[in-house]
Amino acid sequence: MSLATPDGRARLVSLAKPHLARLREGPLRTLILDELARLTRLTRADLESGKTAETAGPERAVVQAIAARPVLRALQLLLEQPALAAQVGNLELLAQADAPGIGLLVAVIEHFRDHPDATAARLLELWREEERGQALARVAMEPLELGEEMFAREFGDAIAHLAQKGHKARAQALLAEARRRELTGAEQKELDALSRHKAGSKPA
Repeated sequence: MSLATPDGRARLVSLAKPHLARLREGPLRTLILDELARLTRLTRADLESGKTAETAGPERAVVQAIAARPVLRALQLLLEQPALAAQVGNLELLAQADAPGIGLLVAVIEHFRDHPDATAARLLELWREEERGQALARVAMEPLELGEEMFAREFGDAIAHLAQKGHKARAQALLAEARRRELTGAEQKELDALSRHKAGSKPA
């Protein structure tokens, strides 16, 4: 889908409108509408009324939506409840997970941990001109369809799944290093701990 053509911009509006309809009124919805208006060369009033673009013009395409479901889910929940970032333990290990979008998730967690008073709307505004901000705006438009009482549990499950992938990736990296050279004491200790974690996580 190219935003350089009227058809492409119209398609973006068509795809975005069902997600916008599910967003509650507030600063986050306003920011997303403003970003969509910028990309499609429409006004917010046009978007609300269902009009499509009539004139062409080069625009940078919206960054592809996050593909990995646990990453997408965790990002959605963080945008709704930034305080969930405090639940995450080892960010370095989480970053090792082989999942599309994990870098964005880690960056969002770091931001909300470093800025406890931050909101999703402020973060989207801060990153507005960056590719990661555009990707995050796409995530914010995805329907969450989850009761607020389930946010913490769902977030914990997504992070646990990704952390497990991070453990596996880090262990594999250390094993590969061990085939090339002798591991340092610290590395061997880390590998042993990762191996124990893997053994402990296996079902009985």
